[in-house]
Amino acid sequence: MNEKEISIELSHSLSEWGVPKDTQFEFRRGVILVGIGYFRARGNDASSSIEDLTSPSSRRMLRDSNAALTDITAAFEYYLQYEDIIAPIFCYEDMINMDASEPYYRWYNISTRKIEYKLKPKFLGISSQYLDPFDRFRYEEMSKEEHFFSKWLVDNGNKAAIGGKLMEVYLGCHVLRYEVCFHCNSRKSIRWNGASISSWQALVCLTCNATYEVKTKANMEDVESAFRFNKIIGGSFEEFCKIRNSQLQPKMFCVLLPRKSIAKDPHTQVYPVYVAEITKGVPQLYHGAFNKRLPKLRFKTRLSVSLSTKKKWFDLPVPNTPVDVGGIGKKVFIDRFSMGKYCEMKKIYFGDNNDSSSDDESNNCNSNSEIIDAVAEITKGIRDIKIRHTSCATKEG
Repeated sequence: MNEKEISIELSHSLSEWGVPKDTQFEFRRGVILVGIGYFRARGNDASSSIEDLTSPSSRRMLRDSNAALTDITAAFEYYLQYEDIIAPIFCYEDMINMDASEPYYRWYNISTRKIEYKLKPKFLGISSQYLDPFDRFRYEEMSKEEHFFSKWLVDNGNKAAIGGKLMEVYLGCHVLRYEVCFHCNSRKSIRWNGASISSWQALVCLTCNATYEVKTKANMEDVESAFRFNKIIGGSFEEFCKIRNSQLQPKMFCVLLPRKSIAKDPHTQVYPVYVAEITKGVPQLYHGAFNKRLPKLRFKTRLSVSLSTKKKWFDLPVPNTPVDVGGIGKKVFIDRFSMGKYCEMKKIYFGDNNDSSSDDESNNCNSNSEIIDAVAEITKGIRDIKIRHTSCATKEG
């Protein structure tokens, strides 16, 4: 990976979003310069949080916090208790309801030997004026209380994110107890760091400093597809470069697993956990790049892994304990912000409806065996209303 590759990749990403070269020349130039700036950061400027994690105080912090992760319920509550987000926070609305995805895709024209951009089929028929990313999205700043209430207690149309985080929490609980580091084979050296605001460090090894980025997919077919195309979207490109350029230069791994279990044998369901070493990461634009009210540009990362290192790490057994997602969310929200703020947020989102169905966040999932397989079950305590999506300066970008 070099500066030319960063520049070319961002140029492609800008074109996939339909940012014209003529009228938006300065914006395109600024995007590329920021991306190269992240890539160049070295030495003291790239003092990565992975280095902080190896300090004695951080090791004690990780040891003490991980000691509390006795089961998936305790771990999920811990995650919510310490989850944080960088301000300012914005919710967004996609005015053409296309899930904030880029409208164009790149393809190589064999005749001209050039890369061209074509409109994706689902965008056909939409006027080009509505595809302009600077006009397509509406952003509104929100408080931390609004952000966490909507994320924990309101169905915002992104149940996969909730199921994915719960899977990561459960994975962390299992690895702490039973697995060795994939890189150095050390026992009881891995720590779950999933509540950290930094990307790329959901799991860290305190022996060899290896870091693990955990990504979940809807099913095993999607996991296999991600490896086959070798294009996996990860977190912050800035954080990726900081870790890559740090003095420790730790090995970085990508962990992929499905949110739907498969049959290991006629009597056993498992989630196969695969891991591969990350070889490259290039910046990718997302909808937040077009929010001019954010203090700086942020990019996601498109990962490539070494397929020769891809291996099945272990089989994660299906948990036999239901998780009261809504009840935990309510408890943690009140602990962190107050009962008064909870009532205020509840009134904003649900109005004055005081029937029993509006306050059943504490209902457990019905099926232990499908606690994570059926995201609708695992998130049963979350209200089923439609709100704006949340876009923010988090470790996702």
